[in-house]
Amino acid sequence: MITSSAHSDCTCELYRTLRSGEHQVFDIPKLFRRKPVEVREGRVFEIDPRAKLLRMRGETREDFKYDRLIVATGATRLRTDLVGLEDLLQHQNPLEPRIFHARSNKQVSELRYALRRLGWQNKSAKKDQFVVILGGGATGVEMAGEIAAMRERRSSGRVIIVEGRYEPLKPALGTLAHKLLREQMRKMGIEYFEGSSAKRVDAKHLHLENGQMIPWDLLVVAQGSSPDVKLFGEFGDMWTEQQQIKVARDFHIEDWSGHYALGDLAHYPWAKQELPRTAQVASQQGTYLADLFAAELLGEKAPSTGFRWQNWGYLVSLGPTHGAGKLGPLPLPVVWGPAVDVAKRGARWRFDAEVFSGLRL
Repeated sequence: MITSSAHSDCTCELYRTLRSGEHQVFDIPKLFRRKPVEVREGRVFEIDPRAKLLRMRGETREDFKYDRLIVATGATRLRTDLVGLEDLLQHQNPLEPRIFHARSNKQVSELRYALRRLGWQNKSAKKDQFVVILGGGATGVEMAGEIAAMRERRSSGRVIIVEGRYEPLKPALGTLAHKLLREQMRKMGIEYFEGSSAKRVDAKHLHLENGQMIPWDLLVVAQGSSPDVKLFGEFGDMWTEQQQIKVARDFHIEDWSGHYALGDLAHYPWAKQELPRTAQVASQQGTYLADLFAAELLGEKAPSTGFRWQNWGYLVSLGPTHGAGKLGPLPLPVVWGPAVDVAKRGARWRFDAEVFSGLRL
């Protein structure tokens, strides 16, 4: 297993880093302790699928020959096509940054310090201060929830989400949980602008496509991301419009035997539907592929049913005491309030225990 960091940020729990200041990480060597898995820390910068060769930079530069390759790099490179954003990033004061990407513990910790500098929890502040989040998906909403909870009842602290689509979380949450979530956001004073994307940003205002201007003091980028296309250049043109790799029924990359893609990177329609880009989907795909390899190595018959996704539900947190979601594929049971935080902690424990013990919980 090759990973760029042995202590990988747990991006699905960045909101806890913002809440507590303690980094939420996967200690990858610890997870695989006492297992026949060799963890190598480094960054792969070239893949040669014809020679079945990887080139990696770590403490030293190394080349790896392989028989099978599984790529599960996800989508990690942020889109920064917002006009003016790159220029602001290049010229912002590194000691007092105002723009943050919600993709790493480092960035979220810097956001936490910036909120303190802004006097976010100063109840006597009278001037309106604006924290604007670009992206109304789960990450953006959870960031907004934590920021709103930190402000408590201070009315001059404005938390604003800008999302180009309408109700992006509704398909995952279901009608009832989505309604509960939006109602809690309203009560927490989180302002939600949807249906018009951000077009341009300058040092003071965010300009939307519909002509609206939103002032900002801190800007949090929680939009979608795209894969490192150049890394897979030797595979040829195999990308979908959604920038995913086309894979076959057993997840091997089309036209490339012995090469597989999983998770956010893989375009794998199931039961005529697009699978959500979530950790639970990637986890189940990995389990299926491991069973497939084990059966082949043991000379057993491979599973005939193919991959089947089990929907465990979806949870969105809004600070320590709010949130909404559902458990399982049906609209009910729906959970909300503090129960969401408890359920999300349970899901994290379940994942860690499954990897560490090898049990199918």
